[in-house]
Amino acid sequence: MKTNGKRACEVCGTALNENSEFCPVCALQGAASPETESISAISSELRFEHYQVLRNQDGKPFELGHGGMGVTYKAIDTHLGCPVALKIIS
Repeated sequence: MKTNGKRACEVCGTALNENSEFCPVCALQGAASPETESISAISSELRFEHYQVLRNQDGKPFELGHGGMGVTYKAIDTHLGCPVALKIIS
């Protein structure tokens, strides 16, 4: 299979074939995560490189904790498609 026709997902940056209609990472993330309701909800997430911060049902970022050094959020590693704890240093 040739890779000439590759393009990237506008939401998460995953490499896609030219004939791909949907991004598999975004589709899986939407199906597996009750916090997100649609692909448009995913695109409104806070992003730090290839990490997307998830939101609670009330629309606020999913905060795991905070302290003197910064805030820790629940996020998704869009390259691996798995949940992570993302610490943002103040």
